[in-house]
Amino acid sequence: MKTEQIRSICEGVSSSVAQVRMVFRSSLPVTDILNRFWYLQDNLSRLLEAITDHPAETMGTLGQYPSLLSDVVDVLERSAMLPDLRTIAAVRDAGESITSLVGEIQYLRQSRALAASV
Repeated sequence: MKTEQIRSICEGVSSSVAQVRMVFRSSLPVTDILNRFWYLQDNLSRLLEAITDHPAETMGTLGQYPSLLSDVVDVLERSAMLPDLRTIAAVRDAGESITSLVGEIQYLRQSRALAASV
């Protein structure tokens, strides 16, 4: 996988985080809210796949986006505090899936860092 493709995936995650943040400042239809969460979920799945298939290259590129995963965690925490979003089961489900993906990505990052330090 080329660095450009990995960078594009990281940019997709960043863009989808920005789209979810817009949910907090506007009243969107449920369909639009779900699409934004699913877009984030899809981009994180693509990032996890890139890490699994091309770990060194992806981790190197991901290092250029130091706040990417913390931004994802931030939008998840904020969305969990909003009663309107908590009542939408599909948003909760997407949030749980996103949380799981972030956990897997962080685990792989830490495993790789630990292996490199040995």
